[in-house]
Amino acid sequence: MSTCPPNSECRFKPKCWGQAIRSSLSLKLIAIFIGGSIGLAMLLGSLSEYGLKRHFINTVRPLLTHYQHYLAEEVGSPPSIQRAEKLTNEWPLTIRIFDGTQIWASDGRLIEPSQHEREWGEQHDQPQNLDLYWDRGVVFLKQELAEASVYFGLRLRPSGAPWFPLMLIGLVLLGLVGFYLLTRRLFKPIQTIQTGITRIGAGQLDHRIELCRTDELGQLAKEVNKMADDLQQMMQAKRDLLLALSHELKSPLARSRVTLALLEDSPQQQALLDDQLAMQQLIDEIIEAERGHSDHAVSHRESTLINPLVEEVINRFDPKPEIQLALCPVETRVNIDRSQIKRLLRNLLENALRYNRPERGSVKVACETTSENLILTVSDHGIGIDQPHLDRVTEAFYRADPSRERKTGGLGLGLYLCQAVVKAHQGEMHIHSEVGVGTRVQCTIPLNIDS
Repeated sequence: MSTCPPNSECRFKPKCWGQAIRSSLSLKLIAIFIGGSIGLAMLLGSLSEYGLKRHFINTVRPLLTHYQHYLAEEVGSPPSIQRAEKLTNEWPLTIRIFDGTQIWASDGRLIEPSQHEREWGEQHDQPQNLDLYWDRGVVFLKQELAEASVYFGLRLRPSGAPWFPLMLIGLVLLGLVGFYLLTRRLFKPIQTIQTGITRIGAGQLDHRIELCRTDELGQLAKEVNKMADDLQQMMQAKRDLLLALSHELKSPLARSRVTLALLEDSPQQQALLDDQLAMQQLIDEIIEAERGHSDHAVSHRESTLINPLVEEVINRFDPKPEIQLALCPVETRVNIDRSQIKRLLRNLLENALRYNRPERGSVKVACETTSENLILTVSDHGIGIDQPHLDRVTEAFYRADPSRERKTGGLGLGLYLCQAVVKAHQGEMHIHSEVGVGTRVQCTIPLNIDS
């Protein structure tokens, strides 16, 4: 079984036809149409042949027998070429005469016709036997007249028209092409629906399928749009709930922190303050993450030198970590939100430093620019991320470590927030990881971002 390789550019290659037919509804309909047409044509041909055979046996054969006797009388015995020529001028006939002394053919083809392989009817059961002979689409009746063989021919297909079969084949092919184009047009909305479902499944819940049809495909598009509306409302309700709870929790946490600060210094007081600080950081990350994914989030973008910003983020770590830094060779200004990009770098560096194994190498931060994009890359030599987790690490509160201990994996919001920041800047974030080797996160951000 031949299939096209993933992400290949092949179209209509021989090895891909099988896969194309299996995956294309219109091609399946074409195959069904062709197969059904061939089967119907064979059935009709068999029925027609049987009907013509019965009709020939019961009606045509007696008439041809009398017709043969009439022509033989008109030609005479022995046959006269002059009388034969007169008959061919008056009637659409072909006459060929063969005897020991003369050979004559009205069509100039001095060849005796051959008997057809198939005999119409069982000759021994017919009181009126009739032998048929054929030559180039002309059926001949043979009559023996005074030691001469005379053939009387009737043309069954038009003469002088070799283009007719080609025209017929061309019309059939044209009909097949027209049928294919019609089915493609009828099923074209399926591709539109598939694209819409893919975009909605990728998280673009504001996307709607625009399909002005009232048939089953139009109803399917409406149902998919209704599903997207419901999902969008559910996600927005979840965000609103998280934001509301986070805001409500900030006030009691602030009051309890003030109360703890008035107590005497002790290990228990410090432990409570650390727990409160962790809760405050969790609430701040939830608020920032939901604001980043909110449809109403507004980024304050400004032209920023990227190299100093990267160095500022690294210098804020205490103690300053050992990082292999590769800045842009040419100082570049980027239209970005400074605070969001700093948060993006800080979260990526915290993850890399948490899991990196220093004995195998330092964390690396690389910054480069192309003609259109800014590319920020943070890589480590850590334990890596297993493939089943790799596709989900950007989900909110998802962690590859099921223990959910903060010291081993944080809160599960770091990469979720990073992806929100990159998307807010109309960019893309890609995570490449190999277990036992390390992880590399690459963020591509356009230099000129639309407002």
